[in-house]
Amino acid sequence: MKTLEEELKIDLYHLHLECQDYGNQYYKYSQAYAHALANKLRKEEQLKLLKQETKTKLEQARASMDLEIRGDSKTFMDKFGIKKLTESTISSMITDYPGYQELVKETNLAIQEKTEEYINAVEAFELALAAMVAIGSKKTNLENAVRLQLGGYYSEPQISDPAISTTRKKGKTTLKERKMKG
Repeated sequence: MKTLEEELKIDLYHLHLECQDYGNQYYKYSQAYAHALANKLRKEEQLKLLKQETKTKLEQARASMDLEIRGDSKTFMDKFGIKKLTESTISSMITDYPGYQELVKETNLAIQEKTEEYINAVEAFELALAAMVAIGSKKTNLENAVRLQLGGYYSEPQISDPAISTTRKKGKTTLKERKMKG
């Protein structure tokens, strides 16, 4: 399988094959682009969903711990050395609660992993987009090469009859004559 760099090169001696193959190349890179876009969108949705689930999970844990603290406030007040139970002290107790800290670490790690997957998907998408732009520019390059070919840019030089006779008078041979001898 050819790399993108190899497929972007144009063989000027086989323009007909290059033009014939261009449609297949464009289709191949269009498919890769579509798959990369779909994967990027999937990863983005997965990350959003995970963040929502994490938020809900943490809120539920906070609510559960809040009920536990309020239900057995005397024990928690003694344990933390608190004289009066207020909303801010309850919030502080929840934050310091070992189970809650573990849950926060666990969810942050999961979000970090999903974020990395999303970043990789974005990178793959951007590379596929760049490939689409590059393969699209190949079309213009092929069109220009065909125009040059049809215009005689790559043909042998045409020398008029008066120029040939002047060259012969000087005792020199033309390029065409030298090729025929050699």
